[in-house]
Amino acid sequence: MAYKTGPKLVTSGLQMCLDASDKNCYSGTGTSMTELVSNYNDGYQALINGPTFSTENAGVIVLDGSNDYITVKQIDSQLYTICLWVKFDTVANDATHVIIRQGYSPANYGLYLVNGVLHTYGVGSGGNHFSSTSITLSAGNWYNIVYIKNWTLSKEAIYINGVLQYGLSDFSAGTYSFNNSSQSYNYTDLGRNVSNNNSFVDGRYASLLIYNRLLGLTEIEQNFDAQRAKFGV
Repeated sequence: MAYKTGPKLVTSGLQMCLDASDKNCYSGTGTSMTELVSNYNDGYQALINGPTFSTENAGVIVLDGSNDYITVKQIDSQLYTICLWVKFDTVANDATHVIIRQGYSPANYGLYLVNGVLHTYGVGSGGNHFSSTSITLSAGNWYNIVYIKNWTLSKEAIYINGVLQYGLSDFSAGTYSFNNSSQSYNYTDLGRNVSNNNSFVDGRYASLLIYNRLLGLTEIEQNFDAQRAKFGV
């Protein structure tokens, strides 16, 4: 799963791995993706409303900012590490875009870009939070975003390109709750604001890793080093 050379990705606790550059994950055509660790291959990994494939950076999924998004299966865990590579083609100064969010109510984790500033989100049983990180992301740059969320201790952190930029910070969102019933929002979206279907990410996603444990700094750096070469970071 690593790109050609360099250290391999951390696999302990890895629940989901999607990599657009891996033909075993995405052939380059069609609407379905195959999850590479085979924990959640049940038809949920889908490209919705026509995202396209580009061979740049060895392979990425392009969202047009109009109605494209990616949806994947939810993962039940009170400990999350979410790692993704993303580049925004445009960043609006008057819009709220969802980079990734699991569920709706409850929402186990979420990363929002609000007027170019990264925010975190969560909805538990009896509470919710929407927190500004003061991290500014701009168009035209590849970012390796690592989001750590610990529902047990109500702590979270964000690393950008292997460097801690936010946290460990407290959040208050009630107690952890997971909804695995059959309902409209029982999935994880990348690129769509489910609260506002007129708000979609205009940009490119390359890969997504989701762990059911908290990665340490050395592991975060290992994953970053494993793929940074193809993004020129």
